[in-house]
Amino acid sequence: MSDEPPVLKHADDDAEGGRGLFLVQRLASRWGSYRTAGAKVVWAELAARPPLPRRQASERSVARPVVRPDVAFLRRVLLGLDSAL
Repeated sequence: MSDEPPVLKHADDDAEGGRGLFLVQRLASRWGSYRTAGAKVVWAELAARPPLPRRQASERSVARPVVRPDVAFLRRVLLGLDSAL
């Protein structure tokens, strides 16, 4: 573990790492770091967003009736499959 504070780096397009702090900076309203005994802590504050507005029901989102399976038919199919084995 490095004793240095975290530093924003420019990651090449094909780099497999080096974007974590960039993402933190882009998403957080503020961030920072500090050291503790044997550890480095990076913290971030994310802005709270209000809940999304509820969608209005449209003609396409009207509740449809529940279709119940025909149990007797399913039993006949199952018996037919059993006898085919």
